[in-house]
Amino acid sequence: MARALRILVIDDDEGITDSIARLLGTQGHTVTMVNDAGRALEYLESGPFDLVITDIIMFGTDGIETIQVIRKQFPLLPVIAMSGGGCGFLGCLKTARMLGANETLEKPFEDRMLFETIDRALAGH
Repeated sequence: MARALRILVIDDDEGITDSIARLLGTQGHTVTMVNDAGRALEYLESGPFDLVITDIIMFGTDGIETIQVIRKQFPLLPVIAMSGGGCGFLGCLKTARMLGANETLEKPFEDRMLFETIDRALAGH
């Protein structure tokens, strides 16, 4: 990650969004945190983002639906899907990948894993 990125992080757990935002902020990235997938789509429509990191299991619209909408409306936008449980989370991550996530990330993850996953997602675009 050589340049500063605009990253949208979607997760209904504020602790997760806060920690990711703090971590990415130390690297000079601008992070927008959203705890609702519907609001996330509004943010995507209002401004350019370089990357989306979304949880899979959320209240309301889940990450799978969110990825599908992003693929239709923003086909070139890199997306990382993350999950730490529920719905046989490895199956959810595999489904997310099949439906358009560029990379997946299992929670909890180490800082290094987040950075490596972002690099892989961006390298594909």
